[in-house]
Amino acid sequence: MDRDDDNPAVSLLKRILEDAHSYGATTIQIELLDGDATRIRFRVDGQLRDGRGFPRVMYPALVGRVKGMAGMDVANARTSQSGVIRFGSKRQGVDYVVTTEVTAHGEALCLSVNPTAETDTSDLRSSPYHSQ
Repeated sequence: MDRDDDNPAVSLLKRILEDAHSYGATTIQIELLDGDATRIRFRVDGQLRDGRGFPRVMYPALVGRVKGMAGMDVANARTSQSGVIRFGSKRQGVDYVVTTEVTAHGEALCLSVNPTAETDTSDLRSSPYHSQ
């Protein structure tokens, strides 16, 4: 019985997204560095904040999971790509706009956090600026 919850890449991605939510991040940057280092950074109020790292051996699985969820070509690591991961509905949810960038150490991921909410435009005409 193979469940997504038991998949280390799924657990790691869930942890990263939960951290981003708890920090109030607008952007998540994930990249490989020299040696065995990985780096996660969260943009909070315009400042980059370092997140908890993870073992380098998990990086390919994480990148594959994110790219697959975003509808990107998982096998293509030689060109930059973009896609979207949607959670929830248009009324209440979040979209992650995902881009990959080719770097000297491999692919880097950037996830822009975009809360979604339908805007009620029915009362726009009731503005005091429009009343005559």
